[in-house]
Amino acid sequence: MNTLSQNNTLLENVLQKLDFYSKYPHMRLFSGKKVYELHEDVRYLLNKPFENVEDKQKLHGNFLWKIKKFYSTPFRKETIALVNANAKILELNDNDKLNYLNYILSLNGSQDFSQDVFNNFAQISYKDVETQSKAIKVFKKMKILLGKTPKDSVKYENKVRSYYPFIFNLAKNSKNVSQQFVRDVADTLFVVSKNLKYREVSMAPLMFLVQNTAALSIQNVKHLFADELPVETKPLIDKKAVENIMADYRNFSLKHDNKGLADMNLYHAITSFACTVVEKFDYTPKDVKSLRQKLGDKHLSGITNSRLYEMGRLIQRAYNRSHPQGMTSRHKTVQPIYKAGYSRWD
Repeated sequence: MNTLSQNNTLLENVLQKLDFYSKYPHMRLFSGKKVYELHEDVRYLLNKPFENVEDKQKLHGNFLWKIKKFYSTPFRKETIALVNANAKILELNDNDKLNYLNYILSLNGSQDFSQDVFNNFAQISYKDVETQSKAIKVFKKMKILLGKTPKDSVKYENKVRSYYPFIFNLAKNSKNVSQQFVRDVADTLFVVSKNLKYREVSMAPLMFLVQNTAALSIQNVKHLFADELPVETKPLIDKKAVENIMADYRNFSLKHDNKGLADMNLYHAITSFACTVVEKFDYTPKDVKSLRQKLGDKHLSGITNSRLYEMGRLIQRAYNRSHPQGMTSRHKTVQPIYKAGYSRWD
């Protein structure tokens, strides 16, 4: 018997046992030694050595797609337990990971799958535009699920923990993303922060995305006389995308702050994000002013507006500390406005 036929026989053996136990859920046939035997059969199947990784991925993919029919039976819990127990050794290609993740997100009780399963499916190579496009569609499904008002805070937090690795890796590895996609991710993080009252949500995905937008890619195209242009000493960033985030945060705060009581975890996370941006990237005083204007000015009334204006002051202060004496990183000269004695504070 060749290797392929042997593997198919082993897989059919596992499927037959699952089919048998799923038909007699109340007869206690699946207990004790029988549980151990089925788990060992699955582990043996998935640990089979292969001459190439593609064959291994095909077998593991077949296993997952064939057992999904048992998720709708009374043997659901036990079937998912087989997946969870082998999550770290499951080896799938990117297409199977995305398709299966999309499938289980559509199931009631997708959180029955372990954190290890979601961690595995989050590891996508993003080798081509098609893979990235499919991953963004999966993210949009996550966005809808995370946007629902949680009835159980613990279950919601577990859901966030499950989805976050995928969102993080998508943001880290994506290229030439749209500014709208950046806004979608920002909105998701805002909502998650609102629903997780006692947790600070990392804005790291946004930091990755604003450095990899399609608009920034166009800006980075080499010009004919590029060697004669001033040399940038700080990395570039999509400043428009950053401004969109700050404008969206302002609108989100004005909508959701309850009688002036803000989500201070989100406030600190966004402040830290913006301060890092103006400190580490190619920002000018004009850019900082434009960024602050997205948060509103000091003449607006209300506790929330005052808090947003204070955020702008903190961003300005961070910029001032990293650019002493009005010196720009780009030109290494003191700008005329500072020679005239004007302050960088509005």
